[in-house]
Amino acid sequence: MLDRLRKIASSLRFELAQYRTVAVLAELSSDLDPTTKHQIHRGERLVEILKQSPYRPLMIEQQIILLFAAMNGFFDLLEVNTLLNFEQHLINSFTSEDLALLHLIDDSEGFPFDFLVYFLEVLLTNSIHSFQQKQGLLK
Repeated sequence: MLDRLRKIASSLRFELAQYRTVAVLAELSSDLDPTTKHQIHRGERLVEILKQSPYRPLMIEQQIILLFAAMNGFFDLLEVNTLLNFEQHLINSFTSEDLALLHLIDDSEGFPFDFLVYFLEVLLTNSIHSFQQKQGLLK
């Protein structure tokens, strides 16, 4: 399972470093290009989802899903102040079958990484849609 986590989060350190750099530049300048704004937008979400309660650590499967969502722009659809609520919604919506499938995908040589990506995309799209409906963010 750790190999999948490493593969999903491989560019996390680079993205966080970029975010810190452009965040400092943003403090010095008010005129930002769209790419810089996007890096700040994404970086704020990455920093927020990396926060964990010290007494309630996440299972590795849950960490994989959250990192995949953050690294692939799923959290870009949400405001930073709603991320913790969405994280709880997402974790609570995991069925035991979802987590078992994630574990099975990792343990079996028969499932390619692309299948994991597809599974996570479907799971996250459905979860974000249901969260937005629940929060009244969709019309």
